[in-house]
Amino acid sequence: MHIQPLPVMYLSDKRSIYLGRAHLPLREIHAGTSWLLVCLEGHIRFRTHSQEHWVPAKSLLVPAGTKINIDNKNAVLSVCYLDASSTDFTVVKNQMHAASGGVFHHHTDEAQLIATLLQLRDDEPPFEEAQTRVEQLLYPHPHDGDAPLKVDPRIQHVVQRIRETSAENVSVKEFAREVAMSESGLIKLFRKHIGAPIRKHRLWYRLTNFIIFVMAGKSIPEATKLAGFSDASHLSKCYSGLIGVPVSVAFSRAIVIKCIVGDADLLKAEATEPKSKRLILDPQLWKNKPAKVAGN
Repeated sequence: MHIQPLPVMYLSDKRSIYLGRAHLPLREIHAGTSWLLVCLEGHIRFRTHSQEHWVPAKSLLVPAGTKINIDNKNAVLSVCYLDASSTDFTVVKNQMHAASGGVFHHHTDEAQLIATLLQLRDDEPPFEEAQTRVEQLLYPHPHDGDAPLKVDPRIQHVVQRIRETSAENVSVKEFAREVAMSESGLIKLFRKHIGAPIRKHRLWYRLTNFIIFVMAGKSIPEATKLAGFSDASHLSKCYSGLIGVPVSVAFSRAIVIKCIVGDADLLKAEATEPKSKRLILDPQLWKNKPAKVAGN
């Protein structure tokens, strides 16, 4: 029996990338981190809340906190969730054309971008190699003679602290104290650099950690609690709003995605109480398993 290759997702709390193989329905997305969508086949239409008409595109860059509707009738998608503590968004933005609503489309080297992503999907390299190749894809000219871009160190500190404490409800007041700023000053600076408020950005890391906990062998109720969600309803609402796909669809038996995570993240998740054993790498080899994700 011929086994069809699976869509792949390389997952981390810094930079994640989904590489599809078939049509994936999307709806309104309001992500807590910036993301780059590329159509590996076909095209999508998009519309922000400031637009009346749909705009066709094969590549789309969306800042964190932007509400956008995606009409995906026939496209096979790749989505790269960018590193908020780096210059990812600014560098990619400079390779695209501005559209209304603060989004960008039509990458200047779109054909090469698509070819590189298809090769990455079909090669399915180990986690570290994939991360290196994504870095090279986002930064095609790292030494072009321009002054290096920098991220405000206060924002880098706060983003890292949010990653480390995403399951907790650390206050803005505490983060502001750590970087010697007022609460209002940090709120404004964070929104200027990241695009989304601290609370929504924290939810993004909770979603990432939820998936990693599932891949590390936790039950979905355990993973929900460990990631910091109050209950299944809270998880479902956040998953649908930030990813654009209902959690019931993402973890149904009809959709199978091969997730690949770095060993350090999986080991940490496995060791979190209650201790667990990671799932088999390829979900197509599972027998009578309740979830449909797999870890590296």
